[in-house]
Amino acid sequence: MADNFGRVVFNEQKAMAYLSGEITEQTAQDINGFFLKVFSNSYVQTPPILIIDSNGGDVDAFMSMYDTLSMLPPIYRVVTGKACSGACWLTLSGQVGFRFAMPHSYMMLHSMSYGLVGKHEDISNTVQEYARQQGLLNQIIIHHTNITKTEVEEKFGKGDWYMTPKEALQKGVIDAIVNPNLLGQLFGAQVADVVEQPVKRPEKPKGKTKSKK
Repeated sequence: MADNFGRVVFNEQKAMAYLSGEITEQTAQDINGFFLKVFSNSYVQTPPILIIDSNGGDVDAFMSMYDTLSMLPPIYRVVTGKACSGACWLTLSGQVGFRFAMPHSYMMLHSMSYGLVGKHEDISNTVQEYARQQGLLNQIIIHHTNITKTEVEEKFGKGDWYMTPKEALQKGVIDAIVNPNLLGQLFGAQVADVVEQPVKRPEKPKGKTKSKK
């Protein structure tokens, strides 16, 4: 039986959540509460699934999900349609080997956007806080993927960074591209049986070595 909370759809019998639309504080509460409940029950035999189709949303809401889900056992994260902004961070921050995308989906990362109104002192403090949050978001990318700090700064300086599933796989944003016809087999199936691309995390590029004379 499925329950609906805004744009989050849950199925407790199969331990599956479907996230679509904007990520909000309510979304974070629903997702966090659902998976906390799932892992509190002893009937969970295989990792639950979070299907993601979202343009992203509130940074604070993402951070809440990031910290909460990081405390829990692995959760399959599957992108269908799109995972943009915070939804892409939610995807890439999963445990290695549990991050997937459908063949015709796409992902997008970018720097934070905001508009400010108020006193000069308040605006100055808010800008500093946004810069701190952007630094945290960048560190999450660097920590969980094959993307370097230099590449993050270069890409974000050019605007929205779109990736196909194959490009996301190469960058370590996801671990595999899923065959849609076999998605249901994630329950109890071996990962290798349901992916179109092998689960392999690329190594980060090594620094330049000095040539010997």
